[in-house]
Amino acid sequence: MAVIFDYALTLDTDSYLPGQWDNGEDVFDYMHARNLTAVFTHFGRESAAAAVNFLQYFLLYCKMHDIDPRGSPVAKSLIEANFKWYQQVFELDFEAVKLSWFVENAAYRDFFLFMDSTGGFYKYRWGNNPFRTFALASLLPEDQMAALRVSYAHQGFCQCDDGQKCHPRPTDSLYECPSRGPYRLKEDLSVSELLRQLQPWRGTEDQMARLDEISDMVQNPSDCDWASRMDFRVDDRSFTVLAFIAVTVMTLFIGVRWAKRERGDPTAVLNWAPEVLMAAKGPPCSVAIIGAGMAGASAAYFCSQLFDSETSVKIDVFESSDHHVGGRARSVECGGRKYEAGASIVHKENKYFVGFCERFGLERRKAAMSSAGIVFRGSTSLRSFRLRGNKILDTFASIRRYGLFNLMKLKRAVARCIEKFTMLYDRQRRGVSYNSPLEMLESLGTAQDNLANMLNLSVDDYFSGECGLNNRLVKELVNAGTRCNYRQPGSCLNAFCGTVSMAGTDSEALFSVVGPSEMLGELAGYSILWSESIESGSASEVHYNSTEVRDYHAVIIACPLESNSIEIAGSRTARKAVGLLEAEGHSMCRTVCHYAEGKIRPDIANSVIKAANIAAVLTYEPDPNLPWTSIGCQIPVDATQEEVREIEARLLRGDGVVFKIFAERPLSDSEIDVLIDRPSEPGVAKAAIHDWQSGAYPEYHVGEKLLPFDLGCGVFATSPMERAASALETACISGRNAALLVRKFMLEQGLAVGAKF
Repeated sequence: MAVIFDYALTLDTDSYLPGQWDNGEDVFDYMHARNLTAVFTHFGRESAAAAVNFLQYFLLYCKMHDIDPRGSPVAKSLIEANFKWYQQVFELDFEAVKLSWFVENAAYRDFFLFMDSTGGFYKYRWGNNPFRTFALASLLPEDQMAALRVSYAHQGFCQCDDGQKCHPRPTDSLYECPSRGPYRLKEDLSVSELLRQLQPWRGTEDQMARLDEISDMVQNPSDCDWASRMDFRVDDRSFTVLAFIAVTVMTLFIGVRWAKRERGDPTAVLNWAPEVLMAAKGPPCSVAIIGAGMAGASAAYFCSQLFDSETSVKIDVFESSDHHVGGRARSVECGGRKYEAGASIVHKENKYFVGFCERFGLERRKAAMSSAGIVFRGSTSLRSFRLRGNKILDTFASIRRYGLFNLMKLKRAVARCIEKFTMLYDRQRRGVSYNSPLEMLESLGTAQDNLANMLNLSVDDYFSGECGLNNRLVKELVNAGTRCNYRQPGSCLNAFCGTVSMAGTDSEALFSVVGPSEMLGELAGYSILWSESIESGSASEVHYNSTEVRDYHAVIIACPLESNSIEIAGSRTARKAVGLLEAEGHSMCRTVCHYAEGKIRPDIANSVIKAANIAAVLTYEPDPNLPWTSIGCQIPVDATQEEVREIEARLLRGDGVVFKIFAERPLSDSEIDVLIDRPSEPGVAKAAIHDWQSGAYPEYHVGEKLLPFDLGCGVFATSPMERAASALETACISGRNAALLVRKFMLEQGLAVGAKF
């Protein structure tokens, strides 16, 4: 049909003509005379549910083809400067087009094939409206498209070509135009102007005029009399209440949608899309992994998934830290129970960790106590803000202190970062690998708005400058989060790391594993070679225990390069990376965890009578007289949800529970007694201490250079990702990336080939 005809006009089955079309102008003659390629009668907004991720994939396509996504007036009307799209679209229930442009335009076909390859038309039910709108906005000059004022009606929309009002017919629910004379085609405002009218209400003259025009378009007194009779005024207090109700409803709606999303198989993210490998010749491919922490466990698991069978690959994991599996995910005993000393809290969007828990059958429980209070403390106890553990009262207190829109902007900024970061899961499943953390983060977003750009801003500057949050919120909430999670202020952390830290403040999204987190490393099922020391590693051999040597095709260093003295031989890239480590002064942040049973003292929690119901005290500004940064109630690693409720009840009654104190150095008993009121009777355990002397996480500096993952000659590292953000999930992601780099190396060196079945 596209070859036989020059033009085509499409109408929806529920479209109709409320005026007289006989003896009127011909649409195709009109288009031909003015060299128009596409004309439409009206514009609207697509349902958000039918446009999920559409803009993100469009921006990705533009980046891949070096296209400015706002390079035309129509595109600028669609996409604002902050790359926000308000779902404005051409309504295609009436559409007249010149067919040759669509048939012959290779760029149009390429854009369609790309969007189709994402699966969005099937998975998210993308329709014609957003696709055609973005394609024409990007590829077709505005002078070749037009909005026509014709007598036309579709569902609740109706317009007359002469500008008169449509009238409802008494016999049915349809509309008709008063004038029945021959219609005349008349161009409306420009396409870009009409799309701009659909942007959020800003009260411009054009929007006011358009509102008057639309409100007068359909005359139906029975539906409209209420507006003239009601005197509708909203004062500030009413606005606050209405806004709070709106936020509550939206939160419930979003929560339902997220709950529906989580019904899928959580282990699917661990699956492998490309073909598996087999050894090309002779003995199996061999991989050495130095470090049995979460990055090493992840690398070992995903390396084993790359090959068709155990006979095609040999994986050895070296561990030298006191015969402990799990790295910095470990537990400490206090009073006969074990408590997490690191890596204790997981976000539900940590898809790899969630998938591992499901695959290995580990039970999960909520990490937060539903009715426990938190104190945000300044340099003195008088500079404190307290949440009491009551959701409604705490919500109003937070809104009053920080402002509703500031809290909403903070939540949106964190959600936007998480949404970009989760793009990695599908890419890694399809076999995409990255040579450096910078390359990885640059791929997550557009050239102007990707996660790598956040590395050059402190989290304080990012939230206050880029996101527009007020200084009090940034100083108190954001810095309390960074000091609790990384024992460092927001002025030191890069914005990506700080935003990841703030994701850990969403109590409803957090969970803990029942049992110590290091169990995941033990359940991975790889063989471990215990060694007192590892001296050097290369793509040909690993030297350990001073005299022993083993040969390998590839080596993954899954431990912090900053705190190890492993010599990497034969690689210029590795020597350059080590030199950068020394030149930049990269170091790790020492953190000492103290565990003590008792009650938080009232003056620490800024409570006049007692500190009952306080689960945590978080400091948000430095004080040379305070060697600690946070105090938090602890739950035993093997506690069930029922036991968690019992501990919460004890906390509410003011009974003693176990608290963990984060400090920069070991605290004396007298210093702990200043913070925790510990009972003196027999049977109460003494304080337990775990000193991360070699560092629990990196010492962060804004704008510091990141080391590559690929150290050359078949040697790969996972720890460079920690310099961007240190977390359980980033360790799992860097572990899979290392496995993907090994796959790429094996294929390039001819050591492995795709398995044929």
